[in-house]
Amino acid sequence: MNILQLAKYYPPVYGGIELVEKMMTKAHRENDDEVYICAFSTEAKREEGEFGETILRIEEKMNVLNAPFSLGFFFHFTDIVKEQKIKRIYVHLPNPFMHEVVYRHRAFLKKHNVEVVAVYHSDIVNKSVLGDLYNWYFKNSIDVYTKIIVSSAQLWDSSPVLSPLKASAFLRVVIPFCIEKNILLLIRN
Repeated sequence: MNILQLAKYYPPVYGGIELVEKMMTKAHRENDDEVYICAFSTEAKREEGEFGETILRIEEKMNVLNAPFSLGFFFHFTDIVKEQKIKRIYVHLPNPFMHEVVYRHRAFLKKHNVEVVAVYHSDIVNKSVLGDLYNWYFKNSIDVYTKIIVSSAQLWDSSPVLSPLKASAFLRVVIPFCIEKNILLLIRN
């Protein structure tokens, strides 16, 4: 299967989300899946990663409140999905730009039988009006995802964004991140 991960950043930039992305990449490559990563960088380039994954670095044109975006990527997203024959997309959240990309292209993704999975790392903790507005918007545009993966049931239950969602509306998958055997469960489901 051809997999696409949409992220803010990817190693060598490291944080908790990037560690999970890397572990997912490794597990998918061990499963003989082709993996493509779209992540922001200081310059646009294509490179091969540690596990043979293809990394498409997107030049970060602008960053507002730690939310990078690129209008060019938005318009070329469907080309990437078609050219690479993508069948599953993981969107690492919170990431307002990448969420918007899959949401605005949801009809295209559905037509091409592309499964879109949210890997929900945390809520947006910015308590400003923009943070509240994004959380409201996200709750009302979450139907693009077929599954929502969280690291714990406590995250789901305590999240003001996820807790109000009906459990039957989504396949909720709880997989503790950063435990390699759990990542293998993630890619098989």
